[in-house]
Amino acid sequence: MEWTARLVCGLVALVAASGCASLEGPRFRYATQTAEALGALEREEVVWLEFREGDVVPLEVRVDGMIRGETEQPVRLVAQRTFYLVHRRGEPMRLSVDGETLLDAYPGRGILAFGVEGGAPQLGLLLLLSERRTAGGEE
Repeated sequence: MEWTARLVCGLVALVAASGCASLEGPRFRYATQTAEALGALEREEVVWLEFREGDVVPLEVRVDGMIRGETEQPVRLVAQRTFYLVHRRGEPMRLSVDGETLLDAYPGRGILAFGVEGGAPQLGLLLLLSERRTAGGEE
């Protein structure tokens, strides 16, 4: 019983030491940063990138594995609401919709589909990046 209490106390201390305080970092609006400024952000341990409704978000797409390829030009996406991408060195990007709470490490869902366009077979990829929704569609 004593070792269990020590283990629980140790785990609580570990979680507290690695909690939200470690995700503090500078915040920058992505759309207003220069390439040089964004490059300098790579030296930061944690960076919050803000995207506001209407901001253009260039997305370069690369696929690797059994099939490979990439877009020649970035895809032009437009933010539909304010959100934050939180980058912590060595970890996947995290998503925040309120500037405080982090959602799952992988908040997106992807669907690979096939079809025909102009008589030629094509693959399509649909990505949904949003807050987790319940089965009834509520946030």
